[in-house]
Amino acid sequence: LDIDLLKYPHHGQETIGREITYAMSPEYVIVTNSDISSLKSRNEWQYFNDLKSQVYYSGGSKHILVKSDGENLSVIPNINPSDYKR
Repeated sequence: LDIDLLKYPHHGQETIGREITYAMSPEYVIVTNSDISSLKSRNEWQYFNDLKSQVYYSGGSKHILVKSDGENLSVIPNINPSDYKR
C-alpha cells in the first residue's frame, strides 16, 4: 500500500489507525482542516511524524496545490487559487 499522497478523510475527524497508516507510509498527508488538534488528540499526528510524512493543512484561507508530471509529485502550500487555472 506504499503511497505518495494521502488526503486524510473527513477533515481529519476520523481515525485511520496505526496499522493502515504504517502500511500506506505516505510521503505527503493533506488534511482539509486548519485545526490540527483533532489529529494530535488521537496521536495520529505522531504516526505521521514516525513515518516522516510531510503534513499539510488547508482550510479557511489556506490553500494547497498538488502537482505531478506523472513521475514526481510536489506540494505547494499557501497558494492563491486565482493564480492557477484548472
